[in-house]
Amino acid sequence: MHFLFQAALLRSEEAPELAITTFKKLFPASSKQSEALYNCLLLQYKTKQLKEFISTYETHHHILNKEQEIAANYLLGKSLFHLEEFEKAIDPLLETMGSSSSPSSKRTAQLMLLECAYKIQNIDLYQKIFRNGSAPLVNDENYTTAHLVYIKLLKEREHYGEFIEEAQAFMAQNPEHPEQEQVLWDTAYFLYQSK
Repeated sequence: MHFLFQAALLRSEEAPELAITTFKKLFPASSKQSEALYNCLLLQYKTKQLKEFISTYETHHHILNKEQEIAANYLLGKSLFHLEEFEKAIDPLLETMGSSSSPSSKRTAQLMLLECAYKIQNIDLYQKIFRNGSAPLVNDENYTTAHLVYIKLLKEREHYGEFIEEAQAFMAQNPEHPEQEQVLWDTAYFLYQSK
């Protein structure tokens, strides 16, 4: 079994399909089952076999150790996102936000979650992202645009209180933004409406 595992590792670069097949033989019952499964998942993701990745992960993820599970769960969220299964991608990406130690993975997960929220027009998801104290948003163009979309969605749905709170935060963080005047006008209007 050890030699089979080594052979699969060596084949990973040159013959990924063969390596995947070999790893699959190892993870049902071997002393290297978690490593074999993890390497199989990495190769499936790397070779863009996203549906196969999801199937393999869902069937065998209990074999992975904690660190491997965190990394594979992140790839699961990314795979679902790339397959445009935005609703299903939310939970693994939120888990990545809470459990990953990689700032890069957290940022990518955050951006994907913002896109999911936009695609499915999910106010609750926007709120989770913008009010997550453990993973603060970086104030850059991506987040500014997403924040503006969130505010517009609150406006369309007439969520007065939340709109006012988010609009004030947006104006404080983006004093020079071209949409500042419109947001200010809408805030004044909603303040009037709420009273």
